[in-house]
Amino acid sequence: MIDREPQLNSELQYAVEVYAKSNEAIRQAQAIIAPATLPLPGEVRAADAGLILDSDQEKALRSAASELGFGRYENRTLSDIGCQGAVVVIEGGQPHKIAAELAVLMSDPATQDDRPAYILLAASPYRVIGANEVVSAQNIGLDATNGDTEYDIVQRVIAKTIGFEPEPPEALAYSYDINDEFKIKPQDETTASPETFVAVGRINEVKVLLMKIEREQHEDGTYCKQPDSAATMAIVSQLADSLNVDARTPVVMVTSATYQASRQVDAVRAGLQTGRKCGIASYGTAQLAIIKGEASPNPAPINQLPAELGKVKVQVQKLESLLKLA
Repeated sequence: MIDREPQLNSELQYAVEVYAKSNEAIRQAQAIIAPATLPLPGEVRAADAGLILDSDQEKALRSAASELGFGRYENRTLSDIGCQGAVVVIEGGQPHKIAAELAVLMSDPATQDDRPAYILLAASPYRVIGANEVVSAQNIGLDATNGDTEYDIVQRVIAKTIGFEPEPPEALAYSYDINDEFKIKPQDETTASPETFVAVGRINEVKVLLMKIEREQHEDGTYCKQPDSAATMAIVSQLADSLNVDARTPVVMVTSATYQASRQVDAVRAGLQTGRKCGIASYGTAQLAIIKGEASPNPAPINQLPAELGKVKVQVQKLESLLKLA
């Protein structure tokens, strides 16, 4: 069953519903794994160690998380959530993940008539892909070598997307300030790297933009002040304002059903903070199998579930703080 998305006149009510549903799933999960605690995810979710679970715990944990979308077989498209015509954010990550997200967008018949306002490909120019991701990229027909970044890969994925028409790159005159609550500003007023937003072509006449996920990075590779999913959607909402996109046009992030639980909470947070409706579309296990050339879908990886629920727990606490102010 497709969970409904927030209606324009009931954003606060929907936020309360998401809070209650997420909080209940966390309560159940914590009871299942007790006395262990839910861990937090690393930068690459596939590398999370997970928890040692027996078969009964795994079954119960999957059941609790399925209420939030984890392990879903089907895609959840823009038209499924009533957000045709949205400003779409394709979330960065592993190569096959990015390709699956674009497939969700491109396979939705409704987007052919009610086109997205913009399509943004959000990716990090700092995160160097791992050896397994080089193989993943090559397995789906992309050129990839050691030293490539997530930002490099997302450009190669879009270049091979059917219907993409490249155009000479053109930087937008905006960036966001990681030192000032991720506010959108004219490029010369921020300390961000040049060309934070770059127009690179069109799909079905819809402008496609690259979006750099900026960060403050230390010499040892650690970092702080990188926008999370809620901040990314809030940044895109601000950019939409700057580009004179109608305030009733939603922002939708496309991700994996594996991460939908935390991303949905982030979307609600972003919507409350910006006043613009924000939603989540996602690919299911069937779509991922098609992208990877597998004969049948595999269950969502159990090693990623405890950390995803740990992330939900943290994000729910942030949502609770916003609801107290609402």
